[in-house]
Amino acid sequence: MKKNFLAINTGFIFLLSLVSCANVKKYSLTIIDEEKKIIDVLPSAVTKKFRAGTKITMYSYPINDASLSMYVDDVFYTNGAAIETDNGYLWEYNFTMPEKDTTVKFIITT
Repeated sequence: MKKNFLAINTGFIFLLSLVSCANVKKYSLTIIDEEKKIIDVLPSAVTKKFRAGTKITMYSYPINDASLSMYVDDVFYTNGAAIETDNGYLWEYNFTMPEKDTTVKFIITT
């Protein structure tokens, strides 16, 4: 009897955890990059919906004599940080998804 009770409770807890994970709210991320400078987004932005707290990293190639500025909901957020890779330098942009639908826009500034 104890074994059955334990197995039923364990199964119920597992099922409950699956249901609660499926109901996690995800928010839309719109990336506006009119100059097509962003070369990669991690995790993949194909779904365009992320949980709040997800770290999103974007990359671009450096631009001579200019910056690629990142704005979040029309407020300046950051210029890219230079990182060295096996293939040269990239600019890296990090962003943590808030608990709301968000727009990230990239603008070339001089």
